[in-house]
Formats: sequence, structure tokens, C-alpha cells
Amino acid sequence: MHSDARGWAGWVCQHLRTNPIVQVELGGVSLQPSGRPEVPYQLVLKDQTTMAGVLPFKWDPDSGQWEGIEGLDWHLGKAKPQTGAGPPITPDKTKDTKAP
Repeated sequence: MHSDARGWAGWVCQHLRTNPIVQVELGGVSLQPSGRPEVPYQLVLKDQTTMAGVLPFKWDPDSGQWEGIEGLDWHLGKAKPQTGAGPPITPDKTKDTKAP
């Protein structure tokens, strides 16, 4: 989405208009090899199709916030929709998610 906002918005409007997201599950925060945090996610659509991936974050010192980057690039085929519910993602409440 970060590099092709227009394509992403078109994909979302086309695919999620009649088959909206009905459930969102977020996993625990873990660190990428770069040291940046990432969070696994799983979405369930109205027809029970699941879409899963990992949402990486970067720190934006200007806003003083972590920002999600990439990870939602469904229009590029990086997250493959699957029919049927996948395994639940268990949030990890032991990880520290505060900014540096």
C-alpha cells in the first residue's frame, strides 16, 4: 500500500465492497532482524475467506509514533486469501510495545 496507494484503494473498493472484513485478529509484537517491530494479523471476510500477513512498523520521529508500513499489499498478491478460517492468532501480552 505504501508504494501504490491508488492501486491499493482500488483493490479494496473492488474486493471488500461486497465481502467486507468481519473479524480482525492481531498477534503479539515481535522484532524483525532490523530491530523494527512487526505484528502478525489475520482478517476474516464475510464469506469466511481469511487473509493473513505480517504488518511491519517504523518509527516516525516527526510524529512521535510507530507507523505501519507494507504488510497490507493484498493488491500485489503478497497476502494470499484462503477459503475457510485459519488458526487463531493469540495476542502476546508479555511484549513491550512502547516507542523507544
